[in-house]
Amino acid sequence: MSTNNIAPHEAQRDHDSVSIAAPTVHAPSDASRQVERQDGNPEDPPPRRPGMSDRQYSTHIYTLGRQHVRPLAGGLDTPEQAYLPTGGPELLPAEALVTIEPSSGPKWWNRLRHGVFSTYRRLWTLVLLGNLAALLYCIWLSTQDLDHISYSNVATAVATNLFVGTLMRHEHCVNFLFRIFVALPHWLPVSVRRLAAKIYCYGGIHSACGISGLAWYIYFLAILSLQVHHWTAALIAVATLAGVVVLLLTTMVITSHPFMRFKFHNQWEIMHRFFGWSCIGMIWAQIILIACANAYHYNGSVGHALLVTPAFWFLIAITALIIYPWLRLRRMTFSAEQLSSHAIRLWFNDSKRILPLTVGIRLSTSPMTETHAFATIPNADNAPGFSVLISNSGDWTKRIITNPPAYLWARGAYTVGVLRVAMLFKPIVIVATGSGIGPCLSFLQVHPDWPCRVVWSARFPEATYGRGVMESVFRADPNAVVIDTKKTGKPDLVGIVHSVYKELNAEAVAIISNPMATREVVFELETRSIPAFGAIFDS
Repeated sequence: MSTNNIAPHEAQRDHDSVSIAAPTVHAPSDASRQVERQDGNPEDPPPRRPGMSDRQYSTHIYTLGRQHVRPLAGGLDTPEQAYLPTGGPELLPAEALVTIEPSSGPKWWNRLRHGVFSTYRRLWTLVLLGNLAALLYCIWLSTQDLDHISYSNVATAVATNLFVGTLMRHEHCVNFLFRIFVALPHWLPVSVRRLAAKIYCYGGIHSACGISGLAWYIYFLAILSLQVHHWTAALIAVATLAGVVVLLLTTMVITSHPFMRFKFHNQWEIMHRFFGWSCIGMIWAQIILIACANAYHYNGSVGHALLVTPAFWFLIAITALIIYPWLRLRRMTFSAEQLSSHAIRLWFNDSKRILPLTVGIRLSTSPMTETHAFATIPNADNAPGFSVLISNSGDWTKRIITNPPAYLWARGAYTVGVLRVAMLFKPIVIVATGSGIGPCLSFLQVHPDWPCRVVWSARFPEATYGRGVMESVFRADPNAVVIDTKKTGKPDLVGIVHSVYKELNAEAVAIISNPMATREVVFELETRSIPAFGAIFDS
């Protein structure tokens, strides 16, 4: 095992007889006992004991690294003394550390509570059921008296859902929600702060409003066709546009299913944007045509008909929300630091602004067709400017790494990311895999003294992401656990994080990783009553 396998803790190994203490690790004292290493190749991982699973083996490697300390290659300041903890006279085998506490309930309940009915889906269900109840009530009223609910009233319901759905994706709304919910004091119970931290699940409201808007729009088309007895040219145009809008909205809803969104993400992004704009444009045309028809029918003015139509005001707000980010489209120059063939760091030092922690920026080479969100890493020592860490995760990022352009386009305001919820907990375990260390550094650079433990799993972490990233990690957490997966294989992230959580006596865990690892870690920890938070991947 190389010195980067688990930094800064490089195991001094006894291939046959090393025993490791239980999860709680104490600082070395005068009573610490020295451990001598037996003969063996220091570049090889410790041997797998008979019957040891892959998950146990990875935790075994982690445990050796946590208990035996040696300086990291290159001279980072780390403890030089190899030691064993002094918490008790008996030492347990490393395998014992993989025995984490059992789930707090039966499997079926945990899958229902933390899987099917996650906070995101509970918000989604709540909004959807509220709309469904109102829709069914309106349908029932229509069966009693067809003229009891007018198509203008139904249009208001459509516009309301579209407005709320658009608002929940707007940068300033998201930032405002995080500012309010993350401002809770630390003396409040963890259970209260845990609930507030779920604010990052706001996307459930957005998706539920989109589906509800479609349902109301279908009802609008039905009411329009039943209530209109004299079809003028304006109303025929309204009905025709309504049919097209229903088709576009249905396509958007179907393609927004997670399977379709991940498999065809670039196509989905283009479709979602241009279909959405088209729908808003056609709804604008419908509102104006309905106002013209009403003005003609009641001998009034079109202006007055628009002013007394609630949907008109909602559409103004929706249009403003859509246009605003494009008014802040700007070209940004940067200097590129080639970290490796897999990663690049872009330095935006021309910016005179000192960025807050854990905010993201949307970058693009072609802003009309695709944008990519990245976490900003504020410069150290409160200096102006920031950087962005990009790893090879697709065609676009590969092009940026191999051939950095002279500039990139940025759109909209800086948006708060999920890791802002770390402000609610002291201490906290911050977990990252691969380039997920970027958003974590956004927090650690601003609050290097925050009580936390960093667990970072990556392939060749120092060679891939550079010494500067490694130094930033260890500056914030000298006892950070950095795992080189090229040497150790896929680690038991749940077991390691659980062990660190107990060792640190932390209040919560936050993870920045790929969707699969994020869901696994958050689910397994939450079923053990451990507050855990990770991105939703719903956009």
